[in-house]
Amino acid sequence: MHGPTSETDRYREIVARYRGLIERAIGGVESIGQPDVSPDGSRVAVVLEILDGLEGRGHTELHVLALDGSRRWQVTGAGVDARDPRWTRGGAALTFIADIGTRHRPAPFLLEMGDDGPSGEPRRLASPPGFPELGRPSPDGTRLLLVVAGEHAEVADGLGSGSVGELAAQAAADDGDAAATRPAWAPAVETTGGEDEWRTTWLLDVATGATRQVSPDGMNTWEADWLGPDAAVVVASDSPAEDAWYEAGLARLDLATATATPLYRGEWQLQFAAGSPDGRRLAVIEGVASDRYFTAGEVVVMEADGSGARPLDTGAVDVHAFRWLEDGRLVAAGTEGMESVAGVVGIDGSWRETWRSAAALGGGVSSIAALGPLGDIVLPLDGPDEPVRLVAIEHGAARTVLGTRGAVHDELAAAAGMARVVEWTARDGTSIGGLLYLPAGVGPFPAILWVHGGPVSAADQSFPDARLAVLVEAGYAVLRPNPRGSTGRGRAFAAAVVGDMGGEDAHDLLAGVQWLIAEGIADPARIAVAGVSYGGYMAALLPTLSDRFAAAIVASPLTDMFSAYYASSLTVFVRDYVGGTPATDPSRYLDRSPVFAGERLRTPSLITNGLRDRATPMGQAVELFRAIREQGTEAELAIYPTEGHGFSDVATRTDWVGRMVTWLDRHLGTG
Repeated sequence: MHGPTSETDRYREIVARYRGLIERAIGGVESIGQPDVSPDGSRVAVVLEILDGLEGRGHTELHVLALDGSRRWQVTGAGVDARDPRWTRGGAALTFIADIGTRHRPAPFLLEMGDDGPSGEPRRLASPPGFPELGRPSPDGTRLLLVVAGEHAEVADGLGSGSVGELAAQAAADDGDAAATRPAWAPAVETTGGEDEWRTTWLLDVATGATRQVSPDGMNTWEADWLGPDAAVVVASDSPAEDAWYEAGLARLDLATATATPLYRGEWQLQFAAGSPDGRRLAVIEGVASDRYFTAGEVVVMEADGSGARPLDTGAVDVHAFRWLEDGRLVAAGTEGMESVAGVVGIDGSWRETWRSAAALGGGVSSIAALGPLGDIVLPLDGPDEPVRLVAIEHGAARTVLGTRGAVHDELAAAAGMARVVEWTARDGTSIGGLLYLPAGVGPFPAILWVHGGPVSAADQSFPDARLAVLVEAGYAVLRPNPRGSTGRGRAFAAAVVGDMGGEDAHDLLAGVQWLIAEGIADPARIAVAGVSYGGYMAALLPTLSDRFAAAIVASPLTDMFSAYYASSLTVFVRDYVGGTPATDPSRYLDRSPVFAGERLRTPSLITNGLRDRATPMGQAVELFRAIREQGTEAELAIYPTEGHGFSDVATRTDWVGRMVTWLDRHLGTG
């Protein structure tokens, strides 16, 4: 029996290689997001995610760039996190959320802008108790709509899980703030009363600093935007629980009376609601979504009173982001297959595609900004041959406004090579696509089926990261599939996983393995399955359905759907994606839970989880480890004490990659 993977020379070798790649990227831009173009089209405000070192999560900076490339102003720097920049309608000022002077305790700020750039320092505005997450300046710039999260409000699982206050306290303690360090004995408390878990909407008077809550008690407002000068549109639920978002609807807030009027409740999830500039209409993305903030689908438009709701025609594009134009049209960007697409959509049903690219929409949470009245846009792109950059799409052509390429990117590209877009046929005849990365040499290779999270997400043609580069450099072919449930192929394809997670989607993935073997790419005796979140679930489930896998990498998984129904912060997700409840459909819950596979648990598995994860709680990983161990199968369990859902700390990711490659080498015969 082997000892822990971290005690091997191979682990130390891989950690050194991965760390070396990260070291060469320190101080560089890891991600670009949340662009907003000034009303005159001359400048863009943007948030840059900066890598600080070999430990920690980095920080985010707010920059303002002249779109002609002539100037760049850094608004915030190291030791500060900034987000959500928005120009006032006249362009004389910029609002944003940041923790300047109060680390990890953000507040709204306003920065006056002149012809020569910022006029003075950002001015801290008044803020209600809690954590401001979103700010929207009024049409006249005198007021600010704020969405404020309570201390115990849940963080979306796609952003790390946990609670807002918990993550802030942890980050402050990591920064050396002794006052933020909790006693070791202090409990984490949760009550059925849900105190301080709510997200509420507030109105801030910029001149006087007066604040007033404008959402009624008992309403949780996930997001808000102006709907004319006297009202707001909110995505809202009657519970603050994270899984309540799945059933949230649209409501209109009367800002004078702080009363709410229901407007629209869709068949699927709603996100990114925005009122038109004249306040007469609103639009929202409605789509099948498994994670808050990561919604793609149709743009639904309606009158300000909620009447006349109708989806707009955007061809075959799953829309990820949109912005209103002054004339009542919208610009939108999204995905079709494995391409990114942008276009102009009219409320009359017209659709005009303006741009298409193999590059992925960058920024994590997709966002775009309108550039002028004709449908030009600014957005971050992350391409197969160029790392994340900010581009202006003008008359259908992309022009780089801010690039990030450095020497480390040349090294990453050389290690990972160029991805091939591939297709295979599922057992019911459905065409399934994916991306294939091949190492140097001649196949068949040891291969990894790397399943994306979600399930409603997609593998895209983004630039290879250090994890992928290390895997391919180590000699592994990597297939990143997009089974049913993935975005980019319309609502019906995404919805096929709802109520059937672990069903036909699993067989789509197994068909991909068979394709790898038939094509002579994969050595049939040396195939592994790996993934995080939904990918971790599949890495646990697929080996119970097929004997093709010699090893599994199971990260942040759900493994026992019975206990997950109550233990996860996403009960509604479990209900909807598994189908039914443990009480009404116990046989389905049993069938879709790999921990109950008994003697079919025969695949050596490396299992990892974050201690603070509420979406896929640590117990799910522990159950799988013990179930595999009970069968006499080799397994290793690693719990990271400061992580939530997934791995955000550089040190954690470094250790995980070292363990992963060492485990694969051991069980696929390459080490």
